[in-house]
Amino acid sequence: MYYANGKFFVTWKKMNEEISMDTNNIIQKARDLLVRHGQTKLSLIDPYAIAKAMKYDVVHAWFPEDYRGIVTPDKKIIIHSRYAVGSPEARCVLMHELAHVELGHRFAELFVELDGKMVRCQTFGDCNDPSEHEAHRFAREALMPEMLVKKAINLFENKTISAFDSLPAYLSRLFNVTEGKAENRLKDLSYGQW
Repeated sequence: MYYANGKFFVTWKKMNEEISMDTNNIIQKARDLLVRHGQTKLSLIDPYAIAKAMKYDVVHAWFPEDYRGIVTPDKKIIIHSRYAVGSPEARCVLMHELAHVELGHRFAELFVELDGKMVRCQTFGDCNDPSEHEAHRFAREALMPEMLVKKAINLFENKTISAFDSLPAYLSRLFNVTEGKAENRLKDLSYGQW
C-alpha cells in the first residue's frame, strides 16, 4: 500500500511461499512462544513483554482504518491508536501480529504515514486469507492457554465465580481479552454453545 494524492493504495510484493499449518502445529508454536519468553506461570500473559523480548518496539499510532496492527521491517509493531495501550483489543492485536511473525507468514508491503513520514510496513492479507485465521488461532492459544481456560471453566461451572452473567464475559475479564475472542476460544475448545 502506498499513499498518493490523499489516498492509500495497495501494492502486493512477492514473498516466500506461505506454508499453511495444521491446528496442532499452531497450538504448539503458541505454547513454545510462551515457554521461550517465560510466560508459563498462572498469571496474565503479557504480549508487550513478549514483543520486547523479541526485540520489537510496540507503538500506538493512527494509520488507515482497514488495519488494526502492522509490522515494520525494522521490528516495530504499530497498533492503531483507537486501541488504548494494554486494553483487551490492543493485547489481542499485538499477539495477532506476533503470531504472523512466529508463523513465518508471507506479507505485502505497505506504506503508511506516521508522524508526517511515510513508513514501510508489512501486512499479511485480508480477513479471508488462511494466514489471518492461523494468526487469530495462535493469538487465542497464547493469550488464553487451554489449561488455564479449562480451570476457569471449572470455577465458573462450580459457581465458585458468580459475578459474571456469562462464561465469555468471565473469560474476557480474567484474560483481559475481548469477549469475542473469549467466545472464539470456547469454540476452539468445542465447549458448549460456542
